[in-house]
Amino acid sequence: MIRALLMVLSLLAPMASVGHAQSTSAAPGSTYAVEAPELYNMFDAMGLYEVLSIMAEEHRQGAEALEAALFPGVGGEEWQAQINTLYTPARMVALFEESFPRDALSDEHVLVIQAFMDSA
Repeated sequence: MIRALLMVLSLLAPMASVGHAQSTSAAPGSTYAVEAPELYNMFDAMGLYEVLSIMAEEHRQGAEALEAALFPGVGGEEWQAQINTLYTPARMVALFEESFPRDALSDEHVLVIQAFMDSA
């Protein structure tokens, strides 16, 4: 499990900006911003919340392409409404945070990762 987490961290690390400044507002759908601010700050520094927003948009576009390929002209507004409900940044953030095993990282690990992400 730790290997998988480290893999995710290594993939996201290049996406984080050097000397990342903390966000002034929480990502939509985040409970970590209030309940686990140390984890929220770490994931924010990694650019995870931005990545989840991009993923939501890509999923919406993919669903539109899927409709066009599998059942053109049939899905319509109902299909679009379902897609717009499923693939929102807030929902993607909520699903990630609900699924992330908070006990997978010790407080010390979170601090080390945060320091790394905030360093040059």
